[in-house]
Amino acid sequence: MNATTPCYYECGICNHYHPANWDGDCRDDENRLTFDQIEAKHGPDGWDEVPMPDTGEPIIGKGFFHSVGRPGNKSPRSNCR
Repeated sequence: MNATTPCYYECGICNHYHPANWDGDCRDDENRLTFDQIEAKHGPDGWDEVPMPDTGEPIIGKGFFHSVGRPGNKSPRSNCR
């Protein structure tokens, strides 16, 4: 991974991928992607997967919102574009 590599995480809430620095509603179609969509956009070696951000809350029953800015988020998003 380098500063120009787009990064995505697999969401444990909606089971799709979101851009690593995205913060919003999982129903946002522009930021909810399948693995195949990412591969078609960037190719198999043109992107990196990073861990899902720690929401600080249990996922079950919390709806479709999560934040990358919660305390305890240790994922390497600073290296992503």
